[in-house]
Order: sequence, then C-alpha cells, then structure tokens
Amino acid sequence: MGNGFYGQTICWENDSESEKDMSYGVPAVRLLIKIIYTDNSIKKIYSDKSWKASTGPIVFDNVYGGDTYDARYEIQGWCTTCFNDNGWDKVKVITPEITKLSSQEMPPIKKLLKLKPKRIFKSPVTGKWIVDFGRNIAGWVKITVNEKEGQVIKIRTTEALTKDGKDIFPGSTGGYDNGMKQLLEYICRGDGSEMWEPNFSYHGFRYAEISGLSIKPDINTISAILVAADVKQTGHFSCSDSLLNKMDTISRWTVEDNLHGIPEDCPQR
Repeated sequence: MGNGFYGQTICWENDSESEKDMSYGVPAVRLLIKIIYTDNSIKKIYSDKSWKASTGPIVFDNVYGGDTYDARYEIQGWCTTCFNDNGWDKVKVITPEITKLSSQEMPPIKKLLKLKPKRIFKSPVTGKWIVDFGRNIAGWVKITVNEKEGQVIKIRTTEALTKDGKDIFPGSTGGYDNGMKQLLEYICRGDGSEMWEPNFSYHGFRYAEISGLSIKPDINTISAILVAADVKQTGHFSCSDSLLNKMDTISRWTVEDNLHGIPEDCPQR
C-alpha cells in the first residue's frame, strides 16, 4: 500500500490549509476477492480483522517526492500460500473519514511505453551520470544494478538541462512549489543483479541524474517508463503539412501525460 493522494500529509508543508485539504486519513484497504472456480461455483473473500499486515522494503513514498526502496527488507515468499506469517501483526480496523466510497470509472493506470536512453554523459559539474531519454513523459525510471549491499542509488528527474547543457536544471521539479524535491532511491541487497522501478510516484521528465553506480549506465541498465491511464485513442488526424502533424502528436502526448486517474494540470510535480 502507498499513500497516494488519499494520505497526502507530508507535502505542501508550508501551507497547513492545503495539507489539510489534501489528506483524507490514514491509507487503508477495502478488498473483495471474487473467485470463480472451473465448476462455475463462486467464493467471495473480504478483508476484515482476521487479516495480517507487515512493513516491507518500501520505506517512503509520496506521489510528489518519490519512492525509497530498501531491498534489504524484502520478505521472500510473502505472497505464496505456504508463507509463515506468524511474525506479522494483526491489522487495525478503521472507519474512513469520508462518508462515501465509490469505484474509479477511469481505465487503470498502466505502463504504456518504454524509452531507451538517447544519450548518456557525465556532468562536469557534479560528476554524476545524466541520461537523456529524448522526449518528455510522465512516468518513472527503471534500473538494473549490481552493487554491494547497502549501496544507495539516487535518481533525480527533470524536464530540462542548464543552458550550457552540462547539468540538469530542476526548474518546476525542484521542490519550489511544494517544499519537496523529487527523488527516487534504491538501496541494494548486494546479492547480484537487481531490478527496480517505483510503485507509488511518477514525475514529468526527459532527463534523469543518477548517482551511486560503480559503472556507467547503458541501454540495458536504465530506461524510462511512461505511466498513464490506459485510455484508448478513438480518433486520428493526418494531413500533408508536417508541422500540423507534429502539433497533433505533441497535443496527444500532452493529454496522455496528464491522465492519472483524473485529468491533471501539471504532471511534472
């Protein structure tokens, strides 16, 4: 489980009214599992006080700030039927502060596109690797690493470079609006090849700054994932003017990058 916009209490810290308006209480889950067997019999399983819960490798998440994932705290086999949950705690049953719950009618948010790096270079200013994915998207960065236990990999995403092109320019992604910088962090297990991508935050970006690696990233170890509501395109436009065609493409990209459950105004934050 993540905080999402439901438990938004750690951002917009300088505005108590905004913070209050953006939080609906402690994140909770209400679940119905409907099982249809091969003989067409049906069984329903509801979440209730008999369920158990545990902490895990996701040690921080905020839809604006980013995800921190400590792979050393992964629980092997937790989602298998033979897992021993004796060490897990009983869940806390709560009553939502909101009076009405309704299902989301928008299509689910999915990973829609994977982009490989167009250019990778080391910043002469910071010495950190900078990856250019070629176009602006809303989504996240996926990495594959092979580092020692406890090694911290940090990723910052931005929409632009500095004017001289030598470093990332935070711009609207630097935390100036809400007091929280966008940062993805992965802490390694140290037992070989490890693959990770965040679960509970997305950012608008074209460039990614990455630190903590012992070797240069390449097209096999880092990629960008476009994440948005899986809305199907129902109309198409094409004409003999290449400029108008490009404007149409960019307009569709804009709509796509601004759909995550609801239409948004600024996906980069």
